[in-house]
Amino acid sequence: MSEIRKLIVEFLKIITDQTRLEILQLIKDGEKSSSEIQVNLNKCQSTISQHLKLLVGNGLVVSYQKETLLEFEDPKKKNKINKIMKSINYYKIKSPDIFELLSKIQSFVINTNKEKINNIRDLDILDTLF
Repeated sequence: MSEIRKLIVEFLKIITDQTRLEILQLIKDGEKSSSEIQVNLNKCQSTISQHLKLLVGNGLVVSYQKETLLEFEDPKKKNKINKIMKSINYYKIKSPDIFELLSKIQSFVINTNKEKINNIRDLDILDTLF
């Protein structure tokens, strides 16, 4: 297998995981922190971290840190607000071209599976009737 084919196979492995596709879709319109991604996808922190590491490592997503001011009440002192600066990792799409590719893949899948998709729609309609 040529080197370029190996790279293509590795790339396709990255984008064919459901969680990674959900992450890409989630950050399509703007940056998100890892905790925002975790909450939105309802997945544990370690799972999200592993997927983000792969997306960053394969050049689909960029990561950077932002200093963020966190405020919280001190339970020991009434009405006392503590403030602390914390570095939070944020993630954003490196190149929006990935969505053109995903859109083409989606169109291809729909076109090659029209009969199957129509049957699924028919079943969904029947399912709502009963």
